[in-house]
Amino acid sequence: MKFPLVEIRWDDAETSGGWEQATDLAPKHAEAITVGFLVAETADHVVIANTVGEDGSTNGRIQIPSKMILKRRTMRGAK
Repeated sequence: MKFPLVEIRWDDAETSGGWEQATDLAPKHAEAITVGFLVAETADHVVIANTVGEDGSTNGRIQIPSKMILKRRTMRGAK
């Protein structure tokens, strides 16, 4: 089974650790770029895997909410 290879640019969540003053907070855009095989998609999410086996099994998956996707590009279609 072959999956399309895609690049997803998305608005990632960000965290910090330790004590901080509320006045020091400066929320900012945290764009992430994920490249991999598009193995599943619904109206609400895409699932990208970084590795695909010959039998169609997948590994290294990330599920990204569709509302967080900023840009999507197909780098190679499914074969």
